[in-house]
Order: sequence, then structure tokens, then C-alpha cells
Amino acid sequence: EHFRNIIKMTNEFFTYMPCKIVNVENAEADDVIYALSEKYKKVLIISSDKDLAQIPNKFPEVELFNPIKKKFVTPHEFIVEEKAIIGDKSDNIPGIPGIGEKTFFRMLEDEEFFNKKMMNGNREIYERFLKIVDLSKCPFIEKIKEKEEEIPFNKFDSESIQVYLMKNKLVDLLARWPSIEGKIYTKLTEE
Repeated sequence: EHFRNIIKMTNEFFTYMPCKIVNVENAEADDVIYALSEKYKKVLIISSDKDLAQIPNKFPEVELFNPIKKKFVTPHEFIVEEKAIIGDKSDNIPGIPGIGEKTFFRMLEDEEFFNKKMMNGNREIYERFLKIVDLSKCPFIEKIKEKEEEIPFNKFDSESIQVYLMKNKLVDLLARWPSIEGKIYTKLTEE
């Protein structure tokens, strides 16, 4: 319930910002971000979601900034394969039993060893998890791009944002709002 309230509050906040809110049935946020990165190519993604680290591998002009670590994420060439083989607890991907990080990196270096580890049903497990982990496999990519084109930009509504911040007791953000508002207006007038 708490998570739904956060999403509802976030969506309300962004209705007052000069942006688009793209929702496509059955598509996750990762899918939308991937589709728009594919469409626009030169994108800055601000997120701590590790799943998005695969996007700069596919589109070199896409940058991923982790606001928690306060640094840009360096592309990791085999992130998709690693998650499919080793697993990812945060996404409930168990990976292939008995294969950890050391074995995975050895598999990358030794094709014969890789093929040996993929025997006894492991290749099928790998391919199943690969479909889940690899954002480029999302069946909604074209639908997301089409939907995004239909959505108009929201108008910047500074007054409603201030009311929103007061109503939700976001005191720190409300105190910084005049500075943030000025930067948004400056950016909007540059375009």
C-alpha cells in the first residue's frame, strides 16, 4: 500500500512538471526507459536501478548516473549474461545453481568451459532468464515509442507544485523550491 501511495504522489508531482508521463499496460519502467533510449539514442538516465546498466552497452551515447552513489555507471559488457547465469536476488532471478562470480568470469574466458557448464539443462535455464533480464527482449518496445509520441508535454505549473509540496509536508524541498524553480524557468526559456 505504501509503495502505491509513493507512485501516486510521484505521478501527481510530475503532472505539474514540463515532462511526459509514459505508461504502457504490462510494461515496466525499465522497459519504457529502454524503449525511449533506443528511440532517442542520446539520453541521460538518472537511476540507481542496476537493471538499467545494460542500456549504455547497447546505445553508447546513453549515460547512466546513479544518484545514490553520485557517479556515472561504467558500462559492463556482460551484465545481461551475468544476471542470467549468476542471478539477481533483487529481481528474483536465482541464476544457474552452482555458478558464482568466479565461475562466470572463467566461463567468459574459456568457451569450452562455458559449453560444459551449459550442459544438463543449464542452457535452457540461461535462455529463460536471459529473456527476463534482457530489456531489448521486451515485446512492447514499439508500442511504448508510439504511445510516447501521442503524449503531450505537461505544462510547468509552479504554483501547483508549491501547493503539492505544502500538502505533502515536503518542507526541505519547499525551502529549496525558489532556486529549483528558477533553474527550470531558465532551462525552459533556453529551448
